[in-house]
Amino acid sequence: MGKTRKTFSLLVVSLMLMQGAAASYVSADSDPNSETSSSTTSSSESNSSINTPSNSNEPSNNSSTTTSQETPSEQVNEPIIIPPPILPIPTPMPPFPPFSTLPPIPTPTITPLVQLNQAVAVKEAGTVLSILKDTDLLNQPGAFSELTDQEQMTIAATLVQLTPDSGSYNEDQVQFLVDTGAKALQAYRLDYRDMAYELKGFYEQVLLEGADLFSQEDFKHFKAAANFYLEANEADQRIIAFIAKMTSVTMSNDSAISLLFMISAELPSINQAESANEAWQNLTYYYMMQVQTELYINEHPEVMLQDFPLQLDQLNEISEDMDQQQKLAEWMLNERPDGGYEKIKDIQRAFDLFFAPPAPKVTADDTADVVIGADETMEYSKDNGETWNKFSETDRFEGNQKIVVRVRAKGNTPAWKWTTLTFTSNTQTPNPGGNTGGGGSTAPVTTSPVTSTPAPTTKQEQIVVDVNGTNGTNLTKTPITRTTETNGTIKDLVKMTEAIAKESVEKAKQLNMNTARIVIPDTKDSVSETRIELPKAAVKELNDGSLKLEISTENVVISVPTNSIAGFDQDLYFRVVPLKQESERKEVEERAKKEQLIQQVAPNTNVRVLARPVEIDTNMQSREVTLTLPLRDSLPTDPTARQQALDNLAIYIEHSDGTKELIQGKLVQLADNSEGIEFTVTKFSTFTLVVVDGLKASQSTHQPYIQGFGVDFRPDEFVTRAQMAAMLARNLSTEEASSANSVSYKDVSATHWATNEIQKAQSAGIMNGMSNTQFAPEGSITRAQMATIAYRWMQQQANSTTVNGTAVSFTDVSADLWAADAIAYVQSAGLMVGYNDGTFKPDSKLTRAEAVKVLNVLFNRTPLTGAVTPTFSDVPATHWAYADIEAAAQK
Repeated sequence: MGKTRKTFSLLVVSLMLMQGAAASYVSADSDPNSETSSSTTSSSESNSSINTPSNSNEPSNNSSTTTSQETPSEQVNEPIIIPPPILPIPTPMPPFPPFSTLPPIPTPTITPLVQLNQAVAVKEAGTVLSILKDTDLLNQPGAFSELTDQEQMTIAATLVQLTPDSGSYNEDQVQFLVDTGAKALQAYRLDYRDMAYELKGFYEQVLLEGADLFSQEDFKHFKAAANFYLEANEADQRIIAFIAKMTSVTMSNDSAISLLFMISAELPSINQAESANEAWQNLTYYYMMQVQTELYINEHPEVMLQDFPLQLDQLNEISEDMDQQQKLAEWMLNERPDGGYEKIKDIQRAFDLFFAPPAPKVTADDTADVVIGADETMEYSKDNGETWNKFSETDRFEGNQKIVVRVRAKGNTPAWKWTTLTFTSNTQTPNPGGNTGGGGSTAPVTTSPVTSTPAPTTKQEQIVVDVNGTNGTNLTKTPITRTTETNGTIKDLVKMTEAIAKESVEKAKQLNMNTARIVIPDTKDSVSETRIELPKAAVKELNDGSLKLEISTENVVISVPTNSIAGFDQDLYFRVVPLKQESERKEVEERAKKEQLIQQVAPNTNVRVLARPVEIDTNMQSREVTLTLPLRDSLPTDPTARQQALDNLAIYIEHSDGTKELIQGKLVQLADNSEGIEFTVTKFSTFTLVVVDGLKASQSTHQPYIQGFGVDFRPDEFVTRAQMAAMLARNLSTEEASSANSVSYKDVSATHWATNEIQKAQSAGIMNGMSNTQFAPEGSITRAQMATIAYRWMQQQANSTTVNGTAVSFTDVSADLWAADAIAYVQSAGLMVGYNDGTFKPDSKLTRAEAVKVLNVLFNRTPLTGAVTPTFSDVPATHWAYADIEAAAQK
């Protein structure tokens, strides 16, 4: 296989791409005049190429006979010979010997394998294809017969390109290359990320079956490629898959399989770079691939090809700055973990952070309680980076608090380093009222009596409350500072110190308990705000003791499991504010009635608030916390009415980032034997118990519409157009999913896994192709396209698509943008929101988790909380989209 081995590598192929090489590739040892098209060569060409036996009585491969003629120069004058006299023939004539007595002429047999090797020798891929299709050479033709015509031609071309050193194949070698080639071509049909996963099976099959079939010299190329790929991490495997896919699309499909056998350490990889110079060369190679891909897609929009997975446009900013180039290369090497960047997003993040702005030069004016030097390009956080707020002119920072300030993200440039500022209380020192100058006599001071009303003062009192175990057994006590402000507002501050936490852990261990419960009483229902604080050391004590933390107030029970406490390396706080006023409850109720999210679940329905809404704020974000809201005797006493209310009861959540959720919990009994609704969340906002008439009826039994990839869901990967079509089709009714008016796309074969789903989504008017002939099933979905899909779905469901909410103008969505109306609708309906910098990012790609989040609202599926075992290994209960993904995955 050495001399006839294809001599290109990934690097060579890709560089040829960038230099504008021709779309067809001819190897260094091939005949430049030979044909490699899918059609068989003419009969005369075939005859002149393939060696045939010289015996004229033997079968010929010619489809036509050629008659030889002498040229005039070859004619010679011969002497005239006088014939002898004609003699009479005796009668009767003796018989001729019978033909049966003549010796038979042997006819040699040319087997299909011989014919194939003859065709391979003269590089006739078309003839090879005919032999594979029309003879019984393949013992197991199943995999080959399921391929498309073009894919079968690629198999034939591969046999021509990978000729063994012996010059000919045996049958087992042919079967092996056909089977592995079919597996590779099936991988090529997928998105490059899924292709990378499937290629692992391809290379494993090469190592498992190929070693016994080829000579050591022939197999070493296969083995080197397989080992290189299987030892690479996910990032390198996906980049390899992308380059292979791009090369096959932009140059020649005939080389698709051979290319996979040629990969080697020559492939530029930031993970393989050993010096700053090599790292820079690899980054520029990636960027050239990105640019070349973009150019090709723009010139050939009908071709199914995704964007290069890395976006490195910022290299333009330092194209002439060698010092910055050196710093970037060294940065990428220094940031690279042991074992390399595991995922492509890790490479992207390290690259982006190099260009991120430094910590802003701002200072705290502790007298005026403002930040000097801050502007609208910056944002601040009061919880050490968990949540961020854009700066405005009215921001004030009163009291004792610490904030962090950073420059906001812009485009591909992330926010990163921050400046920490500390503010303190501005306590005024009382004037003693006398002259304190030293020496001499003191002059008398005459004062006039002043009559005044004493100013209201703030009142504080200390209350000691229990820290109990699971069954109410007392573990220890902790103090509460109850403050009554001048306006009568009462606030509680509960601090569990390290010593109290340690004592709780020790006592719980003695009693074999796993919970530390702080019970905060409010028998008069007079407390307007409760703040619970645990210093980092106390959190560590609870973590080390594997103790669950429970905070029980009159308005909510907060339960923090041990897995959420684990690894929480900062001070912890919760702030609980019940909405006690009837006017506040009515305001929430009115917002809920108008909320598009609820109207989509049960159009024109009645919504009423039960019990008491509560605002909860914490710095424990993106970690699982269970909440229980007391029903406070708000359910009807009539059994039928009570059950009807429970069937239609949900928790309406208004998040601080503008998004809304409607989830359902479960009925539980509280410590005092009253009832409450328990549910699990990972971010905190305003929580309200509501009864939505018709909620249960709208949630008829449904089937899962996501399947994942084995045990993984891959939530952070971009959703493809085929995946989106499949999720939509699984939720269409039979009438809506009729394929009577469907369009056939050239890039969606009959064997494509989502062919039927694509037809259903298209015929329903939910998704269209990129053109009349191209659907681009492996292409990604942008936020603008998702908005359009959601808008069309609502139209198809006969729901109102009138924008009822407050329309927000995004800086990057012009009025004439093709998706402007759809974006306005989804924003007003709360289906999709913009970013803190005022943009919508219509061209940004949607991840699989983000897609499910939007689709659940369209499909009237409330997030599923309380699932015991996560369905997917890469979506734990702490994942921000866990409840939505579970709702989509389960019945």
